[in-house]
Amino acid sequence: MKNRLKRLAIFAAAALCCWLTFSYLMPFIIAWCAALIIEPASKYLKKKYKIRRGFTAALGTVTIFGGFGAVIFLIIWRGILWLAEIIKALPQKLSGIPQLLNAAEERLYGFIIAAPPEFQDFLINAADKINDGLTALPARLYERLMGFLGSAFSSAPKIILFIIASAIGTFFLSAGFDEARAFIKRQLPEDINNKLEGASREAAAALKRWAGSELTLVGATFIQLTLLFIILRVKNPVFAAIAVSLIDALPVLGTGTILIPWALTEAVSRHMNRAVILIAAYLSIAAVRSFLEPKLLGEGRGPHPAASLLAIWLGFRLGGVWGMVLFPIGLMIIKRLHDSGYIRLWR
Repeated sequence: MKNRLKRLAIFAAAALCCWLTFSYLMPFIIAWCAALIIEPASKYLKKKYKIRRGFTAALGTVTIFGGFGAVIFLIIWRGILWLAEIIKALPQKLSGIPQLLNAAEERLYGFIIAAPPEFQDFLINAADKINDGLTALPARLYERLMGFLGSAFSSAPKIILFIIASAIGTFFLSAGFDEARAFIKRQLPEDINNKLEGASREAAAALKRWAGSELTLVGATFIQLTLLFIILRVKNPVFAAIAVSLIDALPVLGTGTILIPWALTEAVSRHMNRAVILIAAYLSIAAVRSFLEPKLLGEGRGPHPAASLLAIWLGFRLGGVWGMVLFPIGLMIIKRLHDSGYIRLWR
């Protein structure tokens, strides 16, 4: 009973820490991680060229956040141009839908007339509701899109403040990295410090393995998508492949969120060859990922799929898209620490 209460208390504390992290401390967690990335280069430059920490901290902060910002800006900019091209071509792609719907409606009403009289009223009401729903679908999609864009613009100041806090925190933590680490160590007993150092090494190894695996998987997906977009004569095939590959790296989402609706659109437009190519490409990408993932991450070494799904759901509820990405990574690190004996949360 005591062990169960202890485990429950640990899980409650972990949940509270996650909530606090995503609600209040996330900019400083990012700043600490960025300072850890800068630290090896900072040590090397100080030892080799006697460059002061303040300069290396500023240089590292500008490099990380400037580079990240430039990549995000480029992706958003090219994404907007790509989306504009898709929207421009959409009327032509969907020109066959009215004819298809009219044919389907004629067949449906023929089926209703042939049905027994006692079912005809029910079937007519159902058909009318479906027709009303399809008619209102474009307006609903437009409303959702405008709502999304409005929320994105309204949250822009919060995002900018978040980035500024992370960047300033990175600079100060990197400039005083030794002092910050020494201060933290002084607050903890020696045995806990030793465990934390070992746990940090294990966590770093898990993150390194995960990052290498994800880069390999994204690279394999990128190569296949580039070939696909060249075959389909898509404009800017390399950028399009990069964008879809990054979507594929996100939990739950994947290439199917882009390729399957695209294939359906092509099928509705009666471009069956393109639709078949898209479906075949999706199946090929999924097969390659399923083949490579166990070999890269290790059979049975990662969390159980159900636990990963739970982490994705909790992450989404607590932290949105960032939570969906970070919670499964955190679960992977926790399992690595549990397997190495640094923590004991389950049997």
